[in-house]
Amino acid sequence: MDEGEEDMSNIFGGHYVVGAPPAAFAAPAGAAQIHAVQVPGAAPGAAPPAAMVRAMMQAGGVGPAGSSWQAGTSGQGVSTPAEEMDPLPFDELLNGGIFDATHQNLEFESFPQRPFRGERLIGGAFSSTLSDPVNNVVISPAGYVGAVQIGSTQGRMPLSAFINQAFGVRLSFPSAGQGTRIFFPLQTLVAVAGMDTIGVSITVIGRTVR
Repeated sequence: MDEGEEDMSNIFGGHYVVGAPPAAFAAPAGAAQIHAVQVPGAAPGAAPPAAMVRAMMQAGGVGPAGSSWQAGTSGQGVSTPAEEMDPLPFDELLNGGIFDATHQNLEFESFPQRPFRGERLIGGAFSSTLSDPVNNVVISPAGYVGAVQIGSTQGRMPLSAFINQAFGVRLSFPSAGQGTRIFFPLQTLVAVAGMDTIGVSITVIGRTVR
């Protein structure tokens, strides 16, 4: 080893981290490619210099980057995929999301801006004149992710099953790509009449890749 050069003779999977027993380390992704590098003028299989290893790790996104704020990125600053739980709000397409005497059908849609798979539908219904308005609202005939139906068959599905206090109603939505339309049509079981109104809101919580 040249003077001033770090001893890299125990990094990567017990082949090359100073002072550590080989069995204590597992090879990180990309280690095989670094092992395969042949340094000009060096004996076959010799460990590359520390500076070269470090540069190759950062350039290839292997191991931590140089700064704490670069965690989760490659050496070029490109974010590596990470899965998280995110809410997906929906827009009302008809009458501002309000059932009234002239609107007995509503539609809600959303377009996730990242790959998304929904798991928890949360629905709410509110009225200043009716008691338990959520019990008068159903999803019918089904929700859709793109052209793919959510559920085993079509039919009326009570929105009350998905209020925020509901338990054990986690679903497995079809996967949605970026910009895929997710759509829920709603109806009332009993027509809203006179001055009565029912306002509805929908949100889906699911896994997203960012």
